Amino acid sequence: MNVRPRISQMLVLPPFQRCGHGCEMLQAIYNDLVQRPEVLDITVEDPSENFMLLRDYLDAKNCSKLNAFGAENLKKGFSPAMVDEAKAKYKLCKKQVRRVYEILRLKMCGKWSGDEYRRWELDMKQRLQAPLMSENRLKKISKYLTAGELQVIEQSMEEKKKLIDDNFDQIIDEYRVTIERLGRN
Repeated sequence: MNVRPRISQMLVLPPFQRCGHGCEMLQAIYNDLVQRPEVLDITVEDPSENFMLLRDYLDAKNCSKLNAFGAENLKKGFSPAMVDEAKAKYKLCKKQVRRVYEILRLKMCGKWSGDEYRRWELDMKQRLQAPLMSENRLKKISKYLTAGELQVIEQSMEEKKKLIDDNFDQIIDEYRVTIERLGRN
């Protein structure tokens, strides 16, 4: 029988915070669960912002040791090999593997040219835009819309662009916190 264990809560009392105990506890949970063949992946139920940063850090630290996350593979873009290796070794779900890839690739951009950062940014914005209606789709349906309907959709396209930009800025702030911590350790 396959299971997907969920981490619900983790509490480190204030006097013991920022000492690495949370990271050690999460790694101990990972070490226990990855040995169990019935575990498909390890998920987190409604994580707090601080827990997401902790998880991102630990997952990025762990995955950076995997061949699929080597510098040359990061340059090539997100791949099924990354998902397969991270899932096999650390039982990470695809969404978290993608997040780890984005963090490690951004970290590597500091060692690459500005062109690499621009490619990373484009890749990120394309991922963020994917759930939204594409302009190609808009062009296809525009011939069936009245001028007023088209104007409303075009305005919402501008709103979507702003939403993507805002989301991108928030994500990059989160990723930079993780990258700074990776650099310290």
